[in-house]
Amino acid sequence: LGWLVPVEIQSLETRSAGAASSVLFNFFATFVTTQTFLPILCKIEYGVFIFFGAFDELMTLLSYC
Repeated sequence: LGWLVPVEIQSLETRSAGAASSVLFNFFATFVTTQTFLPILCKIEYGVFIFFGAFDELMTLLSYC
């Protein structure tokens, strides 16, 4: 869904560039999340789930406002 929606709202002329940037950002966000998860887990243990949960809630609020 993260790749489909941004592509569908763009015109045909910019669709390929939009798809590429959408996939690039998705892979980058996944990379950052996976690289930071274990170090944060070692430092604050179960708090890492609270941290990522709070971040998800913040992004949800920003998306709908």
